[in-house]
Amino acid sequence: MQNNHMHEYARQRLEKAADDLDTAEICYKAGKYDAAANRAYYAAYHAIRAVLALDNIERRKHSGNISYFREHYIATNVFDRKYSETIKKAEILRNDADYKDMHTTSADEAEDIIEKANGFYSAVRAYVKGRIGCDI
Repeated sequence: MQNNHMHEYARQRLEKAADDLDTAEICYKAGKYDAAANRAYYAAYHAIRAVLALDNIERRKHSGNISYFREHYIATNVFDRKYSETIKKAEILRNDADYKDMHTTSADEAEDIIEKANGFYSAVRAYVKGRIGCDI
């Protein structure tokens, strides 16, 4: 990733996160709770990647990006520690929904993780906006 493109990468990743949140809501309203949980996870994940873009960081695996974010942004109190639990819960729900046989995400679980992913997205959006110095 080139330094002169970091802001654009962050913007694009936030747009992707917002699209994932919209899709999660659509899936939830359609009763597709596994898909809603999947999209909520990806919304949080792309929000993380938006932050990392500003530091020119890109890990090859989800776990590497999440670990870096926790170490450099959660542990240092840039973001509230509650978001670490949001990321963890979203990851578990997504993995269960995508890979666990005989699993169905409940409406309550899907609604809760969408709400938490929305909160995380809002916090990340405000942070990125502050770092970029303009509206996004």
